[in-house]
This record gives sequence, C-alpha cells and structure tokens, in this order.
Amino acid sequence: MSNANILLDKWMKVCSIKTQAEAARILGKAGSATISNWRSGYAKPDNDSIALICEQCGEDAAHWIGKLNLDFEESPRMRKVWLRLARAAAVILLAVNVAPAHTGTVSAPHNPGHVYIM
Repeated sequence: MSNANILLDKWMKVCSIKTQAEAARILGKAGSATISNWRSGYAKPDNDSIALICEQCGEDAAHWIGKLNLDFEESPRMRKVWLRLARAAAVILLAVNVAPAHTGTVSAPHNPGHVYIM
C-alpha cells in the first residue's frame, strides 16, 4: 500500500470522511478525481494538502511530506534528501513523544542551552 493511501485512509477514518468527493471538498479540490489520482500514484498530494490532512488527523506533517515526496522523486540525489528528512522527522517525533515533560530548558552540561537529538 502506498504512503498516500495509508495517510488518506487514516485521515478519512479519524475524521469520519465517507467518500473521496467529500475528502476533495474538505481539501478545496475540484473533484474526487484528485484523490483518486493520489491513491493510484498518478499524482502526488501537494504539500499544503498533506499538511492539512496531518493537522486534522494528528500526524506529523514533516514526516509525511518527506515520505510522500520520496515516493514520487525520480532523482537519486533528491531521494536521499527526502529519505533523510522523513527519517529525521520520525526521530524528532519519537524523541518528543518519549522524552519526559520538562518545564525548563533541556541542556547538556558541556553546552548549556542546546538540545542534541541523535
């Protein structure tokens, strides 16, 4: 299953969107053909639509923008860039979700005021 289908299915389920026509309307697209083209791999969702979908279903937009651009990128050089961005977003998201809540600044003893995520 493509990343576009995974994200669209999750969004439509979370937001109780029943049809592709309804999904297109919410995204401000002309008709359900746009969603159909995304699902079939004929076209990539635009980054603004990905961000809106993620906002509405509680997903990280940076991660999904990286993954979907990676799916459609033809240049090997740019595929590496999109893959790194998608992975970096996933690591940051994991670190934020796993780290305990702090009320102050997180810092390393040798370099106060900076956060290192590896």
